[in-house]
Amino acid sequence: MRVRALSRRQAWAWTAVVAVLGVLASIGAGLALQRQQRHSLDAVMDRRASLVAQAVTNQAARYADTLRTVAGAIGAIDTLTATAFTHAAAPLTEMRLAGATSLAYLIAADDHEVAAAQGRWRSRGVPDLVLSPDEDLQHHIFAVFAMPLDGSVKPVPGADLAGRAQSAAALDEARRTGQVAISDPYVLTRDRTLPAHQRQKSFVLTTALYGAADSAGNKPFRGWLLMGLRSETFLGDSLALVARSGIDVTLQTRGTDGRPAVVATLRSPTPGLRDLHREVEVPVAQRRWTIAIASPASSLPVSRALPPMAMIAGLVLTAALALLVRTLATGRARAEARVEAATADLQATQVVLRQQKADLTAFAGVVAHDLKAPLATVRAHAEFLDEELAGRSAVDAADLRPDLSKITAGVARMGTLIDDLLTFAAAREGGIQPVDLDLHALADEVAIGHLDAASAARRPMPTIYVGDLPPVSADPALIRQLLNNLIGNAVKYTAPGRTPRVDVTAHPTEDGTKVVVQVADRGMGIPAGEHEAIFHGFHRAHQESGIPGTGLGLAICHRIVERHGGTITAEDNRGGGTIFTFALPSATGIPATPEPVLRDVTQPHVPSR
Repeated sequence: MRVRALSRRQAWAWTAVVAVLGVLASIGAGLALQRQQRHSLDAVMDRRASLVAQAVTNQAARYADTLRTVAGAIGAIDTLTATAFTHAAAPLTEMRLAGATSLAYLIAADDHEVAAAQGRWRSRGVPDLVLSPDEDLQHHIFAVFAMPLDGSVKPVPGADLAGRAQSAAALDEARRTGQVAISDPYVLTRDRTLPAHQRQKSFVLTTALYGAADSAGNKPFRGWLLMGLRSETFLGDSLALVARSGIDVTLQTRGTDGRPAVVATLRSPTPGLRDLHREVEVPVAQRRWTIAIASPASSLPVSRALPPMAMIAGLVLTAALALLVRTLATGRARAEARVEAATADLQATQVVLRQQKADLTAFAGVVAHDLKAPLATVRAHAEFLDEELAGRSAVDAADLRPDLSKITAGVARMGTLIDDLLTFAAAREGGIQPVDLDLHALADEVAIGHLDAASAARRPMPTIYVGDLPPVSADPALIRQLLNNLIGNAVKYTAPGRTPRVDVTAHPTEDGTKVVVQVADRGMGIPAGEHEAIFHGFHRAHQESGIPGTGLGLAICHRIVERHGGTITAEDNRGGGTIFTFALPSATGIPATPEPVLRDVTQPHVPSR
């Protein structure tokens, strides 16, 4: 169909319409931006409230995870002594936990058990221990081991915490729920002698300790682990950079009596009327804290010159659009023809994109969750640094280094996930190149690599046993990845304080066509009901452990074994831990070793030539 071009009069009419509408729109935009400034201030406050909430939540979770990890290590000790307690808790002194005052191990005892308990714990490394029960109570809670975390004088154990309302309530909650519990805020006994302006509220984090499960699966209660924290020091370390940017922060909670209580307050040195306010709730252990922030509007990065600048820019744009309309009005036919051609191309492209979208939807849904976590950290700290740098001519590198470190850690975590995703995809796509492979030599080489890595990182040296492994017909690169993932998981998922132990053994099937390989460890084991789910992509059996990972390692193993025509299974190890079993095709051109060559690979070495 032929499109008639506009006449000169019609073209000028359209140009005039565009010019008038553009001028009106520019003026309206300038006026609207003046009203929008308040909304911009609200948006900035919402973003800062989110940053504060995330910082407090992450810091509290870090302390709770640390306490839970140490409690697990101490609970695994059969006969706990003062020396063993100090050794298990020693890493806390190097973590520089801001606000942490001390760590204590507590026991429960009734009136008739006090004397026996005092004798027992004296024999375990506290010869001068004196348990001081509260005479008004029948059930007592005593601190028997204690160590300082803030460089102060070592606390004296023996006090009865059952009569201290805040601590006793948190201890009861921790034992009842089996989770980390937090107390109401209160002033430490050691701080009550300070001048009023130097005192600050404190609270305790505590978790119950349990020993190894008996034959019936019951775990005996062995006491509590308790960490004291000064609230304002804890808050100041989490939000120091936020406060310097003009934000006052107040942490509040509701005590066990239902009344509101101030946990800590952080005041910004920025002058001005605090005319902007926000409140947000965050989970902290079994409680929910309320975070109230306040800021002067003058301290926020909102430009007051924006409305007039937008108006001028709109007028300039209107003039340009008027000229453009004048030019395009006479070329409407050509434009419509191009639009029709582009529409046809777009429709064809949409058909292809719909098919690709269907293929990617399932994969993207799973990947997005794991990529968003480190990306959210990077984005949050990057936005905060951008706001902090706005309008400042000089910045102290030391102030920015913690946020830059968190950005770097988030990027590294994302890089690890992407590498695992590529390996995950490569383990399914393409063909394999099987050759007759000396499985024993390959397993020995992988084991030595892990020993060298542990030595370089100064981690506990694992014990890796490589038995007599018959030769197989398989792809060397994929089998190396398979063994590396299984041995690496066995070393990584070992409880703190225990030496990793891995046993790699194999035997041929009765018909000689397959080699059955077993990789056994003494690690944390697999929770009941998850022995098949661990081979699915992005599934992690021990997320609560805090051990980093992407959930793809065992999924990659599953794909590698599947591509070699076999299956891989996991079962519980009688001695604790897990046994992974898989089968590979037997080799035809490499003779089996005449006599078993069994040895422990316990130290890094250079293979003989």
